[in-house]
Amino acid sequence: MDCIDIKSSQIKRLLAILDNLKKEIPLILKNPTSKNINTIFNSLNCLIVLLNELKPDSSIADHLIITVQNLLSSLTTRLVSPVKLLETLINSLKILITLLCLNSETHILFFKVLVQVEVILAHCPSAGPTGATGLTGDTEISFTTNSMFAGNTTGSTITVLLGGSSIPLPSN
Repeated sequence: MDCIDIKSSQIKRLLAILDNLKKEIPLILKNPTSKNINTIFNSLNCLIVLLNELKPDSSIADHLIITVQNLLSSLTTRLVSPVKLLETLINSLKILITLLCLNSETHILFFKVLVQVEVILAHCPSAGPTGATGLTGDTEISFTTNSMFAGNTTGSTITVLLGGSSIPLPSN
């Protein structure tokens, strides 16, 4: 498979976007203020612009654009925690970076930044706080005050009497 051509100016922009996201993600997850949301919006929109430039050469760019748009929507509505979408974004960016025409040092540099973002995400909860504990149900009469175990190791039938009833145990 041929690699995706990327210009040096695009490499620098992508690296700058990833560095910005590395700084902005902790802010948005810890304190989702309008200012922090707008800051990460700008970085994600820059990523969309860059992906559109690569789009004629890559189907992964389409997937990434949709992921970024879902992330932007999640940040706007605040109905869904963005952590899972950010994880999907990072995984998709890893795929994209493996497809780019880059020298090994540049590949390593990009992967180091993405790993740093993954570490940040690993320390962030993927869900909101735990809700209140529900009511405890009524306590009923216990019918199993005694528990028993029998193992048939001889192979012959063993008879056990429980409450006067004969219960044959089959061989294992």
